[in-house]
Amino acid sequence: MNKSKKPAEPLPPKPLRRPVVLLLLDGWGVSNTRENNAIRQAKIPNFKHLVAHYPAAVISGSSKKDSINYTMIGAGSLESNQISLSKIITDCRWKQIKIAETEKFALISNFFNNSPDQFLGEDYDLVPSVIKSAEDVDIKMSTPEVIKHFSQALKSNRYDFILLSLANIDNVSHYGDFKKTIAAIEFIDQTLKKIAQLVLNQKGILLVTSSHGYAEQVFDLQTDLTTKENTDNPVPVIIVGEEYAGKTIGLEEAPANDLSLLDPVGSLLDISPTILHIMGLNVPQTMKGKSLI
Repeated sequence: MNKSKKPAEPLPPKPLRRPVVLLLLDGWGVSNTRENNAIRQAKIPNFKHLVAHYPAAVISGSSKKDSINYTMIGAGSLESNQISLSKIITDCRWKQIKIAETEKFALISNFFNNSPDQFLGEDYDLVPSVIKSAEDVDIKMSTPEVIKHFSQALKSNRYDFILLSLANIDNVSHYGDFKKTIAAIEFIDQTLKKIAQLVLNQKGILLVTSSHGYAEQVFDLQTDLTTKENTDNPVPVIIVGEEYAGKTIGLEEAPANDLSLLDPVGSLLDISPTILHIMGLNVPQTMKGKSLI
């Protein structure tokens, strides 16, 4: 007697063939202070342009630890070993790549994935970090090379999801040099324009946010001492894409494009659910956040 065959499992969704990019500008927090706020004193026309033309909001930060924040963003949860955005993407047989400087490796892999494993179809592209002294800190770091790698990955049409993490603002602000922190922010603002245009050229979606603040509070206003740790201030979130131009997706518009005048509409836990919504996928119950769209 022939044994009955086990029914074939349904095929996963077909590849998006349309890149979704998550850009993390770590150190970019939101605050209405000015004297110690390098972001408010920097010239950031490209960031303001995106805020003016695409849905933008602020979300709550939760922890001053990078590792916790990356897990919140990538898994939508604080519980260990819960399914992450990266695991869902690999379960769909989609391709993904994480691009950053080497010092960010643990954050974009183990913590973002909420797992020590590298998933099937997941690539890492790490550019050696430029390490210099506090007196000779390079505001550009390895970012020009990182962007070259990002452009190549984007134009290859191989990847459905790209995580891009830039460390400049975070690293430079930790040295406590206010002028160099402003310079680093202005450099990243110029880089942001390039990234947004690259993604739009590929008909992709770009979600811009940060895992934590710092540059908005470089030193303590009462003591003038350099801030020693990340802040838990709110962080920005912007959704850039052709279909989102000129829309608010239900989010309150920032008066005069000033995000510091807005109340948080969610938290870091909402980033992965938002990306899943953009991808047309269901949000698992283990994720505690919800889509911002």
